[in-house]
Amino acid sequence: MQNTNVVSEKIAQVTDLLEQIEAVNEMIDLHRKADNDFMLKQYQHHKEKFVKELKESLANFGIEPGDLAA
Repeated sequence: MQNTNVVSEKIAQVTDLLEQIEAVNEMIDLHRKADNDFMLKQYQHHKEKFVKELKESLANFGIEPGDLAA
């Protein structure tokens, strides 16, 4: 039972990161259209941070970045 809770927490973490990346992508698009370089760079930095965290979270499932390349 404890193993199931750990896996559920890992899945929730991955889901949360994907949702954060999705929200940041929307803000990147908004600021790209508004030609606001300062805010665009800020959101791109946030996205890089979330993607790094996502890579770490996926590694907990034995998934490496190279595994995702098609």
